Amino acid sequence: MRRLLAALAAIVGVLPSASPAATALSPQAAPASWVAYAGLVNQTIIDQLGGSDPAAVRLRNYLDQLPHPMADSRAQLPIRVWIDGQGVINKVDFTPFAHPEPNADLRALLLGQRLAKAPPRDMLLPLRLSIGLEPAPATEAPSPGRSPGGAVSRTSGFR
Repeated sequence: MRRLLAALAAIVGVLPSASPAATALSPQAAPASWVAYAGLVNQTIIDQLGGSDPAAVRLRNYLDQLPHPMADSRAQLPIRVWIDGQGVINKVDFTPFAHPEPNADLRALLLGQRLAKAPPRDMLLPLRLSIGLEPAPATEAPSPGRSPGGAVSRTSGFR
């Protein structure tokens, strides 16, 4: 568990949501509870995006149609996530896709999603994540680190 927290902490930065011009705290300054919570949120999002919900399947199919500079590259989804005091995702912000349907699908998958627990009381939001998305080939079993639907984690931190 310490190794996981250390790996996540190495890429975490924190910014108060009230001040977009504020500078990020160093990853080492982020409390371990925040880093652990970021992992929980990250996994929940990966599970949602990799699930069998029609919106998740449409989103992955859309991403599969996007050109990738290299055959082994993944679409990266930088996303900012706000979570209320009860642990419900109540706002997400991301660079919109070119078409409206995947934007609506992503919001439908995440907004209102109840997390296993509420964020730490003093945690600064939004949480910033970068999720690597890769549709799973229909004939291939999921590889380690990838959910059955093809979403993989690349946590960039929280701000």
